[in-house]
Parts: sequence; structure tokens; C-alpha cells
Amino acid sequence: MTESIRARQGESKSRQFRTNRYFLQNNGWFFNTREGHIKGPYTSREQAENNVSRYVYRQRNQDQLRSYS
Repeated sequence: MTESIRARQGESKSRQFRTNRYFLQNNGWFFNTREGHIKGPYTSREQAENNVSRYVYRQRNQDQLRSYS
């Protein structure tokens, strides 16, 4: 069975190679952003995964969040 990869918002419909976003280094968990930044360290992979959701939310809502500051 072949699983298709859906294009993300802002990506072309062509297939993109995606690497694992999370990695363990020096006893800390990190994640890579689409912009090429590394975020972390976190104490667990689960904590890194939760922070990806927060990061994506902030990136998508930057303009609205700035207006509340």
C-alpha cells in the first residue's frame, strides 16, 4: 500500500521529501522548523511535539498576537 503525502499550505502539489522533525541530542529533545531553525531543548519528545503545535499556532497568528501586545 502506498501512502500519499498531502501538500502543506503554501507548498506546491509535487511530492516533497520530509525528514523527521524531532531529534535527541545531548540528552535534550529538539525540533526543526520549516524555516530551518532548531527549537529546544525539551526534556522529552512529547514536550517537543507539544511545542511544535504551539510554535505553528504562533507562526500562523503572528499578526493577531502582536496586536494584543
